[in-house]
Amino acid sequence: MHPEQLQDYAATGKPVMNANFSGQRWRQVAIAGLTFIECDFSNMTLDECQWQRCVFIRCQFAKTQFNKLRWNQSNLLQSTAEDTQWHGECHGATFAESDLSGASFDSLSLEATTFSDCKFDKISATNCSFKTTALNQLSFEGAQFDSCMFSNVAWLKANLTKTTLSQCQLNQVLLLEADLSGLDLSAMPLQNCTCSESKLVGTKLAGAQLQGSNFSKCKIEKADFTGAQLQRALFIEATIKQSQFGKAVMQACNFQQAQIDEVDFTECMLKEGWFKQASLKQCKLNGCDLSYVNFAHASLNECQLKGVTLNRTNIHQMTLNNSDWPNTSGDAVLDTDPDLSQIEEKLSQLGVVL
Repeated sequence: MHPEQLQDYAATGKPVMNANFSGQRWRQVAIAGLTFIECDFSNMTLDECQWQRCVFIRCQFAKTQFNKLRWNQSNLLQSTAEDTQWHGECHGATFAESDLSGASFDSLSLEATTFSDCKFDKISATNCSFKTTALNQLSFEGAQFDSCMFSNVAWLKANLTKTTLSQCQLNQVLLLEADLSGLDLSAMPLQNCTCSESKLVGTKLAGAQLQGSNFSKCKIEKADFTGAQLQRALFIEATIKQSQFGKAVMQACNFQQAQIDEVDFTECMLKEGWFKQASLKQCKLNGCDLSYVNFAHASLNECQLKGVTLNRTNIHQMTLNNSDWPNTSGDAVLDTDPDLSQIEEKLSQLGVVL
């Protein structure tokens, strides 16, 4: 079948079924509003073609080249597209239960697009833009992303342990319940990203730009945040073990109720940080700026605090055990927080004990 034969289907609204287009070369062909079922588009070369409001169900696209593609509001469902090549733009589309293993994305712009339950194994994406895109429950084994930009992307329950991200930029990305273990994200921009309930074991984030990112309830172990920019980052209820944060800028970070063991914060900027009800064990805070930090109800066990800067540091009901807390005077610390004491008294009257 050839493209000119599709006009009759467009007029009647009937689906195109079991058609064989394999091996053909199309140039500047525009297809709109058609449904293709179990059709063969494999080994095709499609130059400057447009697909508008099309639906592909159980179709084959293996080894097809999409050059200067315009794929708008078109859906690929339960189809195979292994070793395909994509260049152009893809907007408002849905890819579900499809196999894109070994695909090559080169300078591809994806916007308002959803990928769900697809195979992305061994894909290669270079200079691509993922904007307002959902990547839900995909497999990424051996996938490589180079110089790609991710903005307002939902990347859910992703196992990225065998994925490579090089010189990429992530902004406002949801990486919920993801496994980022072993990734090298050093010096990479990951600003305002949400990584809640994710796993970061052996992850390298040295020098990364992580301002405003959320690592709450994450498992962080043997990770390297050395020199990272972590202003306003959240680590609420996170479990952090044997990790490096030396010389990181962590102003206004929130570690409330975090479990922090054997972590090196040497010479970190922790000014205005929040460690309320956090547990720190065998941590190094030597040379840290702890000005205006809230340690209310925190516990510090066997921690090193040589040369720290204290200025109105809140130590209300803080517990120290074999930690070298410096001698203080004047406004260096707030031993009692009047506002917090008043709240605690009211809670106590209600039978609530902090």
